[in-house]
Amino acid sequence: MAAASVSSARIESKPITLSRRKSQQTENGAPDRIGRFQIIQQIGRGGMGVVFKALDPETGNMVAIKRLRRDRINSKSAISQFGEEAERMFQFDHPNILIVIEEGEERGVPFYVMRYIDGASLDEYVREVQGGVEWILGVIYKISLALEHIHERGWIHRDVKPSNILIDAEGEPYLTDFGICRPIMQELNDEEEDETAGTPLYMAPEQILAPNTVDQRSDVYVLGIVMYELLTGVRPFRGQGTEDVLSRILFWEPISPRMLCPTIPAAVEKVIMKAMDKSPKNRYQSSAEMAQALKSLMLRVAINRRIHPHETSTEIPAINN
Repeated sequence: MAAASVSSARIESKPITLSRRKSQQTENGAPDRIGRFQIIQQIGRGGMGVVFKALDPETGNMVAIKRLRRDRINSKSAISQFGEEAERMFQFDHPNILIVIEEGEERGVPFYVMRYIDGASLDEYVREVQGGVEWILGVIYKISLALEHIHERGWIHRDVKPSNILIDAEGEPYLTDFGICRPIMQELNDEEEDETAGTPLYMAPEQILAPNTVDQRSDVYVLGIVMYELLTGVRPFRGQGTEDVLSRILFWEPISPRMLCPTIPAAVEKVIMKAMDKSPKNRYQSSAEMAQALKSLMLRVAINRRIHPHETSTEIPAINN
């Protein structure tokens, strides 16, 4: 029997018709153009910037442009942080990372240009598309390799979550949003030391207790949360408000994924729980190590599918918000 290959092939997914990312409420005074780019619509908005779908007239390609929000243009720290995000992204070159093509400034407002992904965020995608264990393993495997790419360059993401992973029409994932990415083991100043950066539902315990100690294993933990959510349809730590969620992350153990979805293979659950161990020293020590475990699982699933071709992959339940 020929060995099944999982390292280079694109992730298998069912034929799909996605309802594309909907235009969000447009920023007041949104321009028709930014630089040479013709603005089509606003597709995203965050604490730091606004994202537009735009046409590059030089190439005829659609691009995504992230521009600093107008209400932040008088903040020197915001301008500096925005520029640092673009500079960080220029360092990355990985097929599953949404990289910066160029950056510029329009009337004193900075922006940068990225490839446009015609698809949806991971959380939107799984609400519309029924995928199986094999597909989920493929997504997490490729994102773990993307994380290893940024870790090797001395950075941690700190905000890995389904809404920061884009899925194109072929089911390929892309890691995005490096706004709170920072150097591994960077010494924080007194003002930053007590700040808890990240999204509460997707934070490692050390991000809450000791932000100065976070390293690549914090991203591994959160990737475990994402994997848990994709396979069970629920987040491992839910509560009544932010303080309750953070308390559960610190002191509660997550319910076994197989108790929520008994068809999840035991070996898959083992990977999730190792990634989500509350002690960093007991987790996978790198995203590469987690990727290797996932690759082994994918190979076993692929071989099992060849031996039992009429068996179907476990279908994932819809994610509950």
